[in-house]
Amino acid sequence: MKKYLLSLCFVALFLTAYSQKTEVIIKGGINLGQFRYPGKHSDFAISGETVTGYQAGIALDLDISNSVSVQPGLSFIRTGTKYRLGGYPNNYEDGTIKINYLQLPVNFLYHLPVSAHDIHFGGGPFIGYALSGIFKKTNRTYNPGSDVPVVTESDGDLKFGGDINENYKRLNYGIGFTAGITLKNSLMFNINYDIGLTNISNSSIKAHTNILGISVGYVFK
Repeated sequence: MKKYLLSLCFVALFLTAYSQKTEVIIKGGINLGQFRYPGKHSDFAISGETVTGYQAGIALDLDISNSVSVQPGLSFIRTGTKYRLGGYPNNYEDGTIKINYLQLPVNFLYHLPVSAHDIHFGGGPFIGYALSGIFKKTNRTYNPGSDVPVVTESDGDLKFGGDINENYKRLNYGIGFTAGITLKNSLMFNINYDIGLTNISNSSIKAHTNILGISVGYVFK
């Protein structure tokens, strides 16, 4: 799957050489991020909840026909998750993870003119590179015979790489979907949903990113 997505990115970038018209888009907005934790675990349970982040970036909209365009971009994205881990004997953990990504999406868009406005929708692959990240967690341990937990808190920087001693992998890839409208005054309103296909975790607990984003931009024609 990773090879297919990378090939699709290169094909899309190659098609930009045949662009009939080029527009530059600057945009920014907010994200609701959450990790998916697939798989079954016999001795514990883990669940993810949304955390608020943000996005800012630039994109090129390159027409390849009257109604179809290719839109490569480069964005700074902060995403992450809140999580709850429980089921270990007498031990529970709540935490928040935030990761900063530099993300390259390449979307194929269909444009539908309505009056003087432009409605667009489509999707495509993305590749993300983790720049940095932080964590904060609280552990509650119940000693035998006690209903009062021993609480410990910790926080710090996440480690990235491919080693088991590092928290998460640097690279993340997946599929994104997007829809929006560009008004006749060049203001653009957009919504996107990104599904990470990479298991970004280096531990035995698999983790994948989900991001719902809402952004506002301006189109330079």
